[in-house]
Amino acid sequence: MTDVDPDPRSMGILRSGLTVAADAIGITVIRAAYSTTIKGGADVSGGLFDTRGRLVALSDASMIGHLAPLRCAVRSILADFPPEVIEEGDVFIMNDPYRGGVHANDMQVFATVFIDGQLEYLAGSMVHVADVGGTAPGGLSGTVTDLFQEGLTLPPVRLFRRGEPVADTFNILAANTRTPEITVGDVRALTAGSIAGGRELQALVARLGPDGPAVLRSGIDALLAYTEERTRIAIRQLGDGSASGEAVIDDDGVRLDLPLTVRVKLTIDDSTMVIDFTGTDDQAVGPISAPEGPAISAAVYGARVFLDDPDIPVNEGMFAPIEIIRPEGSLVAPRRPAGANSRGITMLAMIDAMVDAMARLHPSRAIAGCDLNHVMTLSTKDALGRTKSFHDRDYGGAGARQGSRGVDAHGYAVFAGRSNVVPMEIIEEEHAVLFERLALRRGSGGRGRWEGGRGVEKRVQVLDDYNLTVRTDKFTFPPRGVQGGGDGLPGAWIINMGTDGERRLRSKETNLPLKAGDRITMLTSGGGGFGDPSAKEESA
Repeated sequence: MTDVDPDPRSMGILRSGLTVAADAIGITVIRAAYSTTIKGGADVSGGLFDTRGRLVALSDASMIGHLAPLRCAVRSILADFPPEVIEEGDVFIMNDPYRGGVHANDMQVFATVFIDGQLEYLAGSMVHVADVGGTAPGGLSGTVTDLFQEGLTLPPVRLFRRGEPVADTFNILAANTRTPEITVGDVRALTAGSIAGGRELQALVARLGPDGPAVLRSGIDALLAYTEERTRIAIRQLGDGSASGEAVIDDDGVRLDLPLTVRVKLTIDDSTMVIDFTGTDDQAVGPISAPEGPAISAAVYGARVFLDDPDIPVNEGMFAPIEIIRPEGSLVAPRRPAGANSRGITMLAMIDAMVDAMARLHPSRAIAGCDLNHVMTLSTKDALGRTKSFHDRDYGGAGARQGSRGVDAHGYAVFAGRSNVVPMEIIEEEHAVLFERLALRRGSGGRGRWEGGRGVEKRVQVLDDYNLTVRTDKFTFPPRGVQGGGDGLPGAWIINMGTDGERRLRSKETNLPLKAGDRITMLTSGGGGFGDPSAKEESA
């Protein structure tokens, strides 16, 4: 075997082999991790890259929201550490949102993959580690005003050199976390995962025979070209045209009376899609702005959901036909040191704006507004004064579309939907809390000929004193209905709901004290409805 033909069957075989190697990353990290969120919610992404920084494969379990950050991060590593200075056994770590990261707690670890003594690839993994300092335990304060309040920021640095741990790097990590054993354990799990992915890739090369390295290189080139061509064909099928859309964000967590707007213009010209966010509001004071990696992920996701080819491979080839314009200093291209831990709010607004624009180009493809994920962090101290914390998230309803009601409790899949919601039993086993209710939220989906998906009602009682940090959006501007459909119900956080001490929170709050016995209720938004509700009976 000396080459890989660029036909669908060959591409499918190669794609599967690369995906297996990428999947080994996530499987290993989950098995080795310390954090409840990673072990129970599979909150891990993994990818393979060549020394040109090209995305070769993304694991099937990865969040699309992590697609571009991994790709941007590996390019930052290669810029600081050219291949000629990298040695076999080197492992790199980083989390800087302005060098390809997401936010402080999303650590990225890249293992080097040598074949026949030459650096050929890098295998990267990313998870939200337990804690890296900052204003709030767990790193998800929606009310901070800059990057420095979010926790430790690492540029690309060596974590292992020639297979040996770099003590200085590990010491810095341990000194900047409230949970050193867990955080360092998570980083070691990331390392194990990336190394496992690299070994699977080496095994793939070996299976390709004596010319394996050259066969794989040429096969990857063919696979990326194949992906680009399929993407171009799918874009061309949409037809030429241009339309604008927008989406409104409640607030940035700091300026509570100031909504922010993401604006976009979509232009389809033959086989190219231009996604232009010119006109989007300036970067926020609060931490909702989306740096390069998250912003590109949101735009690419927004483009792919409208292509009539859902099986296009996820690799470097899909980027070439999509041009993304992000005005510097805006919500979608902030300047350092704008905070970024709540960037998901802007990412969802980017997708909503693109959906709004596409509905004007192709009304039959319109989708009503979707909810985003609601996240709460609960932290306490054990008998020895050590911090214990966990995240719990859930999703609201997806928007309805022509011919189909919205999916319940799922939202956009850019954050993997319900697949990364940690089972309540796992949280209860490790933390002093009791989940009392998890149910679909009745009547929360927007009315319409096709109703929006329902959100959820989740209630948890704390059995010890805790601090609570919450972060979400769509309390003021809920998921919108389209073509006559109604909006979904807005979300809410409520402490001790239904009692004399009931307290409603804002969408973003940090370090609120809870006493043992207090209950926090999460109400996620419903999706928007589609079409005139009076036509519902007729359509049945």
